[in-house]
Amino acid sequence: MRAVSSGDRDKVESLLRDGADLNPSPSVFKTTPLIVACGTKGSYKIACLLLEEGADPNLGNDEGWTPLMGAAKSGHYRTVGVLLEGGAHPDIHTPKGWTALMEAVDKGHGDIALRIIEAGATPHIQHKVNKTNALLLATEHDKLDRVVHALLDRMDSSSHLDLQNSEGDTALLIAFKKNKVQLVKRLLSMGANPNISNKNGETPVIIAQGEDKREILDLLQSCARPI
Repeated sequence: MRAVSSGDRDKVESLLRDGADLNPSPSVFKTTPLIVACGTKGSYKIACLLLEEGADPNLGNDEGWTPLMGAAKSGHYRTVGVLLEGGAHPDIHTPKGWTALMEAVDKGHGDIALRIIEAGATPHIQHKVNKTNALLLATEHDKLDRVVHALLDRMDSSSHLDLQNSEGDTALLIAFKKNKVQLVKRLLSMGANPNISNKNGETPVIIAQGEDKREILDLLQSCARPI
């Protein structure tokens, strides 16, 4: 692990020739060489070497953290690409439901999020504790509009648009609060429900009435469903 974390390719190659275990049990070693290579201080070249020698791109650590999650968190675009090409599954998640896509979105790495989406990531997987998902996280972000629309392109059911986080917010409600008018329009056109309230009893219509947003209020009311 030390040779990997220090980026010493020669040492890593030497250890591999001597039979070093590329896929050690997480219950014993807590992590894997590939996870280390994909982390904050990781090395693209060493990650490639480990994959070429047979490292499992889907083997997580003792907490379910995978190499893809590490690369997504650290902003290593090339490493994310080689992992996906090497068989990393984009939908693997921790026991609590956190995915590599969520990690990329949470850290604001839009290019990486798009790469993972292109690889077939499911956009509506929810975290088991805070109930968030990639769409909700991306909608909250100010600079990930391309990611939001890429996620919407992959939505296979309008019911997934209405998933709520632990505060009860939907993507539509978040988009409305952040005044993302075009996104509000697209969500409504796709069937998002404007009547769903969060834990504070807020709905887009109620907020629009309070803030006197006439144009968007008319749009919301035209799309509102009978309660």
